[in-house]
Amino acid sequence: MATYRVIFFTPQPGRGWQIPVAAVTRGSEGTRLVLAQAQPDAGCAGGPTAHFMLERGTQLLVSTNPSMAELPRTLTDNFSLGLELAVPASDQEAATWVVQHVLPGLEKKDAPHAKYTHAGTQGRAFFKAQSIDHYVSDRFSFAKHVKLAPELAGVAETVTHWVERKDGTTLLLEPIGWSRDLSRQIRRVFSRYSGLIRLAEKAGAREQIETLAYVLPRAMPPGEEGRFNALLDVARVVDISNPSQCMEFVSEIKAQGVSHGQPMLN
Repeated sequence: MATYRVIFFTPQPGRGWQIPVAAVTRGSEGTRLVLAQAQPDAGCAGGPTAHFMLERGTQLLVSTNPSMAELPRTLTDNFSLGLELAVPASDQEAATWVVQHVLPGLEKKDAPHAKYTHAGTQGRAFFKAQSIDHYVSDRFSFAKHVKLAPELAGVAETVTHWVERKDGTTLLLEPIGWSRDLSRQIRRVFSRYSGLIRLAEKAGAREQIETLAYVLPRAMPPGEEGRFNALLDVARVVDISNPSQCMEFVSEIKAQGVSHGQPMLN
């Protein structure tokens, strides 16, 4: 079975966000290191110093060709390995699949960006159709719900939907809707959740939230279920097109959610 592990770069450990910059793959072609086609510049990497560390670390990765088990010990703590995940069985070239479907890629100039607000609109329509929209609130602001140090509050991203549970915890919901750029949506959800999880851990509030990505109808191409494995590091994934998963998802919100009569806006 072909597998892979993403290599993440954390500009400032403890600040809450990680950037997928490479991966180690193991498949029919053996074990390989692959780099993301799109590497962050100094602005995205956390400043000139962090960018320098990223470039030096990337050079070291290329020269040492890390194994699936561990990264070179000479790397700084800014680099870490994700979980080992499976590549879809239909894909023989593990390295090619990871570059195309998991790691950040180059944007085509003639391809317009997917408008992710559409995914949120699709999600809201689904909640309304299932008569659970009064349990689901929009725009969860982590900094408003959990006390964070000033330097951390500024990097907290907003989650599209959320459900306040009766036990006092919060279920965070990020939709993946139909789009011409599915990979971009997957990377968006991964980046958002990975950052919030680190912030929650830093604030001692990890047990207060659960992260979930729900895949709307038509968003998952037939036979492409493996593309969502990249999210399993940071979230539970629910396929709305699967009747049993959809029923369990809706029942969970009805049973655990606090009703607000109408969607709450933050």
